Amino acid sequence: MQAYRQNMAKYAPNVDLTGFIAINYYQAGYLLYSLIKQAGIQDNMSRDTLVNAAEHFGPFQTGFGNTVTWTTTVPREPTTCGYPVQVRGGKWVFDSQQYCL
Repeated sequence: MQAYRQNMAKYAPNVDLTGFIAINYYQAGYLLYSLIKQAGIQDNMSRDTLVNAAEHFGPFQTGFGNTVTWTTTVPREPTTCGYPVQVRGGKWVFDSQQYCL
């Protein structure tokens, strides 16, 4: 939460920190960074190395209330489920109930 607040203050000072879109976009960047770091491909990034890393990524706890696991199984089915989140006392608090659209 501390890194999120610092980065948002620096790069998106006028954006609501508690908004779903802000949290989702921040998570996407963290996820990509973590995938690249975990696979050790930061000095060898190509489409092939990135796809291979993604096909063998996870399970990865994002710290945002969800776990990401990517494999070679296709077709990949995106989820429309999530956990509502609120910022309380400088921390993300995720609802224990998962909601699906």
